[in-house]
Amino acid sequence: MDVDGVERQADEPTLRLLIKMLRSGKKDAEEALVVRHGNASGLAAVARNQPHPSLTLRKRDHVLASGDDPQSLLPDDLPYGSYRVDIGVANRVPKGIDLLHTPSRAYQPPFALQGRKSWVVSVQLYSLCNERNFGHGDFTDLLQLVELVAGAGGGGVGVNPLHALNEARPADASPYAPSSRRFLNWLYIDVAALPHVSASEIEALRPGDKPGDGLIDYQAVAAAKERALRLAWHRFVERGTEAERAAFAAFRGEMGEVLRRYAAFCCLRRREGGSWRHWPTPWTHPTSQDIARLASDNAEEVGFHEFVQFHAHRQLARCRQLADDRHLEIGLYLDIAVGVDPDGFDAWNEPDAFFDGLTIGAPPDALNRSGQNWGLTSFNPRSLRRLAYAPFRAMLAANMRYAGVVRLDHVMGLSRIYVIPPDAAPTKGVYVRLPLQDLLAVASLESQFHRCLIVGEDLGTVPDGLRDQLRAHGIWTYRVVMFERGATGFLPPESYPEAALATFSTHDLPTFAGWVSGDDLKLAQTLGLKNPESRESRIAAVSDLTRLATGGHAAAPLEFSDLARFLCRTPSRLISFAYEDLIGSSTQINVPGTHLEYPNWRHRVEYDSHSAALALERLVRTIESC
Repeated sequence: MDVDGVERQADEPTLRLLIKMLRSGKKDAEEALVVRHGNASGLAAVARNQPHPSLTLRKRDHVLASGDDPQSLLPDDLPYGSYRVDIGVANRVPKGIDLLHTPSRAYQPPFALQGRKSWVVSVQLYSLCNERNFGHGDFTDLLQLVELVAGAGGGGVGVNPLHALNEARPADASPYAPSSRRFLNWLYIDVAALPHVSASEIEALRPGDKPGDGLIDYQAVAAAKERALRLAWHRFVERGTEAERAAFAAFRGEMGEVLRRYAAFCCLRRREGGSWRHWPTPWTHPTSQDIARLASDNAEEVGFHEFVQFHAHRQLARCRQLADDRHLEIGLYLDIAVGVDPDGFDAWNEPDAFFDGLTIGAPPDALNRSGQNWGLTSFNPRSLRRLAYAPFRAMLAANMRYAGVVRLDHVMGLSRIYVIPPDAAPTKGVYVRLPLQDLLAVASLESQFHRCLIVGEDLGTVPDGLRDQLRAHGIWTYRVVMFERGATGFLPPESYPEAALATFSTHDLPTFAGWVSGDDLKLAQTLGLKNPESRESRIAAVSDLTRLATGGHAAAPLEFSDLARFLCRTPSRLISFAYEDLIGSSTQINVPGTHLEYPNWRHRVEYDSHSAALALERLVRTIESC
């Protein structure tokens, strides 16, 4: 059913291709069983398929319980996590299945349970530019913001996805098109904070004059930072202290084999270029032995990429630690992209876990009548079950380890994902259902492990009942003022739910100043984009929101302080204020439907701690006046 209520059928070639994809992967692998706390019905159903079964619950090699009653096998005090269940039948080899015991709900932060509100300031971290940071925001800027927000009484700082991007194309800057959601974008490293590199050397490596167009020069930033990182690596190899070597070794041990594979992938991408699907054998699907041989033959280069991740994680961990030390209720609020680059590390590392040859996107909707192809791939639902959801868990854990809140971009992708065949228009896609209940339970498991709240970005075409399912699992909704409208206009603040993150706009929409002025409408016209909103309807919408936000004084000009007070009056427990709105920027971050037509993800914001502190002071005065 499309946005106009018209039912559309997928064509036969698309369905055949999709069925082939779903049937790919290991044919003999068992699908994992996910059991929510207090509900053994799933295990009971499996047991019923066997005559007179005996059940044995194991944790690694340790037998924890045995018997024929599924409920007694899973007592109330059984810790959450991964187990193995052997189902024995007389004269047969026991059948073993992976079992995930998950909590009934995701983690809920204390401030929400106590009926209090909290707020965060959200930034596009890369955009914060100054003379210190090479013209690209870094983890030291994030550290400063955490301190400033803590001093202002806020709950934390929200940032765009920090995922690793395509290592060979630093100018492909979208944080929502990652190579890997398990590793970090090294451009956020503050190279001036690296050991064994002097201030004079950093100054000599600094990129030249910033571009006059107000855009980030990613190529220059990447080249300069790589020179600094390689210098730091060589100095570490030559003169690293015992403590430094021990810390690096501990990081390698903690990350495990996947770090070595990621470093090998970076090395191969530099050497082979292009898509990994066209690399020579054995590098399209290397074994552990192949990776070990590559690492041995290219020890310095592979070690360098591990070293880069070591410092990226170390600097982000400092931000998390400062948030803990300052007792922030949220700390870091991190965004997780909905998919990955098909030519990136995650798809190369676990090809069976992802759709091969299909991309994901969105069907035509009110925001984009042509539909969208995001050029990303997503998890194959059948493969996820066979892999006991390990890739999904690992991706969540990699982000939640630093966060007090994560936002799942396009959370509808846990219920169904819109897949598009190769070379087809977005209108030719088809929905694929995912094991929603299992994925929500697994997300709740990682949420409880990491004490991390989950917010689901539920905007666009939302399946019936999905929000109820999210709510039942303790996953909060994402409410954007620009979309919260009814038949007669904007919804009043009291209509917003409590278990929600409320904000004015998103990275795909105009800023507050741009929306009030109608700059986005002018931009769309300039770019030749279809916009469902006319200038007249925008004026009416601004007038309507002004009436709600100012208590009926529709004639008064709408200020951001009015909008901030509107958000504070909602029952929603978490409020996000965009840094661009705090400083009055009218520049749109990303314009959906454009690629070369508009410089998405490249706009600079001149940033310093003094101006940020002043913007926060103004915000705090507004919040206190509510």
